[in-house]
Amino acid sequence: MASENKKVKGISLRIVYAWLIVVAIVVFVLTIAATYFLSSAFNNLSDASNDHVELEGAAHELMDASDYLTENVQRFTIDGDMRFLNEYFNEAFENNRREKAIEKMAEDPKNAAALSQLQKAMDASVELMDQEYYSMRLVIDAKGYTDYPEILNGVQLSSEDAALSAEDKMLLATKMVLNNDYYSQKKLIRLNMKDSLSELEALARSEENDALQQLYKGLIAVAVMSIIQTLVIVFIIVLTSHLGIRPVLKAVDKIKTDDPIPEIGANEFRYLARTYNKRCTQYTGSALSV
Repeated sequence: MASENKKVKGISLRIVYAWLIVVAIVVFVLTIAATYFLSSAFNNLSDASNDHVELEGAAHELMDASDYLTENVQRFTIDGDMRFLNEYFNEAFENNRREKAIEKMAEDPKNAAALSQLQKAMDASVELMDQEYYSMRLVIDAKGYTDYPEILNGVQLSSEDAALSAEDKMLLATKMVLNNDYYSQKKLIRLNMKDSLSELEALARSEENDALQQLYKGLIAVAVMSIIQTLVIVFIIVLTSHLGIRPVLKAVDKIKTDDPIPEIGANEFRYLARTYNKRCTQYTGSALSV
């Protein structure tokens, strides 16, 4: 009797489907997590690339601003056109592209190395302004201008330079912003900016490599979850066929020939088969006794 019960006993469909629901929920959650991880990795890569472009642009802005100041002070010393003086101070104290570049770089502590080099470029640019102020003061005196930025009132010409003729003051002013010393300082600014860009490139490569590694892991996670989903689907098909479809098809064939139904498949189907077989046996026995 025990062996018969053991033979009749099979896997319960209730338990199977309960576990399948649990597995489906787990796979679903893991798939969502893998997708989120992949999306996060892609966003990190995109952010790293965008940050690099912005920071590189900020570094170039400082050099562009310095060159713009140079261009205007040189043009002012040539003919004393106040338009160029106004453009110079508009850039220096209103547009503030150099200061904004420093502020942008300082927003993230990881840019410390690049910021240090950019700050050196900024310091060199500010130092160069003293020479530019002096040359502008020479032009103002040579032209006899009275309406000019107040900051230039603090620039005092040496007694020797103050005694020069208007023409000589203009020549000296032009020479001061075109001589080797001036361009040596400009070269220093460019070198510092180049070093800053090198630091940014190294930082960008490191961040992009990290983001790529994260993206690669995300792709692997999604691929693994896809494989797991495929295996689960195959398992469900095989299990459903073994526990339900195959026993039903065999039962239909047996019923057509009035043979006993094989007690195979899920526990619930075995119970039905056993009950059906018993009823058939009882019905046959009753028919024979009559």
